Amino acid sequence: MGEVLSGHFERRISRVVSGDYRLYLPKEYKPRGRARYPLVLFLHGFGERGSDLGKLEFHGPFKEVAKGRDFAFILVAPQMPETETSWDALKLSALLDEIEAKYRVDPRRIYLTGISMGGFGVWSLVAFSPNRFAAAVPICGGGNYLAAIGLRDLPIWAIHGEKDPAVPLAQGQAMIDGVIRGGGKPQFTIVKDGLHDVWTTYYEGSKLYEWLLEQRRP
Repeated sequence: MGEVLSGHFERRISRVVSGDYRLYLPKEYKPRGRARYPLVLFLHGFGERGSDLGKLEFHGPFKEVAKGRDFAFILVAPQMPETETSWDALKLSALLDEIEAKYRVDPRRIYLTGISMGGFGVWSLVAFSPNRFAAAVPICGGGNYLAAIGLRDLPIWAIHGEKDPAVPLAQGQAMIDGVIRGGGKPQFTIVKDGLHDVWTTYYEGSKLYEWLLEQRRP
């Protein structure tokens, strides 16, 4: 199995941004050499905020890592403090800067996925820096559909429950409509009769990861 690390990042841009995160390195990772590795950034939902990094194993890829699953990519998941309620694009960008500086990341293969509040964070971050990512998978998310208009060139696969009571399907549909309006061709999977937690099947399976890793920035 790969190596799981925890860390605290602090980087000065126009101000100091900092936070805690968990990092996974694939078992074949070598700190020296010519090989570079894909990077997946995962954004958790509202219930996983706080100071206990163990909460990052409740849902998503780190839940799979906790069960012993191996991935062929570097995986990083920051944890939002209890006092915050939305992801900060500047803070996330600083974390990515630091991970790229410390580890052998392939800059053409940086991916983004997240659930619920993290799905909103995905939309926000790709709008903030659309040219940084090779692909994005927001699950049960939403956001400013006008910002989505500028994402025509980014491969996006959005997933949403048809009967989601927490984030109505209309919010996810609005983002997809924005991308299409801007000339993009996103994928949108509506899970029939699905409620809010439709992500478990996708993170437990292989198709989501396979689709991400097929994408590369030009």
